[in-house]
Amino acid sequence: MPTATGVADAPTRPVPAAIFMSWTRPYTPRTNGKAERFIRTCLEHWAYAAAYRSSRERDRLLPEWLPYYNSERPHTALTFQTPTQRLADRS
Repeated sequence: MPTATGVADAPTRPVPAAIFMSWTRPYTPRTNGKAERFIRTCLEHWAYAAAYRSSRERDRLLPEWLPYYNSERPHTALTFQTPTQRLADRS
């Protein structure tokens, strides 16, 4: 899971062993693009996609949205495959 460099980006909870954390080089937008695009997509399609009653309600729905993002939503950068399909093709 790529993320921007910085203390604010450090996980606040234990990260499952199946998730590999990597940090981008500072001041290098080219390597930071994937993380930035993921954040933009999250904001557009999850965080601001509906009128939530509270931040807690929005946060509670993130675990339901992530499987959609990874397994159902086609990604243009992956030739309209889902990340799950792309990983299966690479195996």
